[in-house]
Order: sequence, then structure tokens, then C-alpha cells
Amino acid sequence: MRSSEDPMHVTFGHLVFDVIDYDARFDTLTLRRGDWQHADDWDASAEGDPTTFKGGDLVGIELLGPGARIDLGQPVTVTLGDGSVLASRDLEDVLRPLRRAA
Repeated sequence: MRSSEDPMHVTFGHLVFDVIDYDARFDTLTLRRGDWQHADDWDASAEGDPTTFKGGDLVGIELLGPGARIDLGQPVTVTLGDGSVLASRDLEDVLRPLRRAA
């Protein structure tokens, strides 16, 4: 697993994720924020990506195949159980150097 060493972040909707781990072998991007170590609930987005919550707040997303989705021109969104759709404007810029470094 490759972690970003530079201070980077990914924003989905209004949420900023500052712990970023990318596994190039499986094209999996794990995003964490806040007190994610003490998560108390788990779910999956409508897209099938695992999500982690603490006290009802989204603290983690595991994006499955984000590089492949981007390569195919597909949007990388996260649709939560309440129907809200989170999108990221900076995901591709953050993922690009992680994919190259792998």
C-alpha cells in the first residue's frame, strides 16, 4: 500500500479527507478523516464502495477501482444511504501521482 507522503487531501462534497492510502495492485484508494480509528458504523455506497462512520459522520471511504473509473471517463461519486451524492473535484489530481509512483 502506498501512502501519500506530501500533505495532500481529497474533498468529497464538503468533507476533507487527509489520510490517503493507494494500493495500485488492486486500484483501491482509502480515504480517512478525523477520528476514523474509532468508527462505530459501516455501510456501502450505492456504487459498492465501503464507507465508515463515527457518530453518524462519514470518516472513511474505500474507493474500489477509482483509476479504472477515471480511465473509462466514469464519474467517481459516493452515494450515501440517505441518497446524498458526494463528488470530488480534486480526486484525479491527487490520484495521478500516486498511480505513477506505484
